[in-house]
Amino acid sequence: MGTILPKLSNIQMDIQPDSFRISYDVENKQGDIDFFWRGAISGDTAGTISFSMDGEARSTFRRNRIGFCVL
Repeated sequence: MGTILPKLSNIQMDIQPDSFRISYDVENKQGDIDFFWRGAISGDTAGTISFSMDGEARSTFRRNRIGFCVL
């Protein structure tokens, strides 16, 4: 099984001259996998970029990586 394509919804953007915040909801569903999460990315003039996510497994599955990957 490869990467489960995300379904994004509820995308909200607050773009200011000195900061930004983008939040969204994501569903990852494929076969017996059903995972929902909310993500947020924010940044400011200090050069700080923050990412947060809070998720919920809506089914039982054996996977240890799902959501957001930075390489």
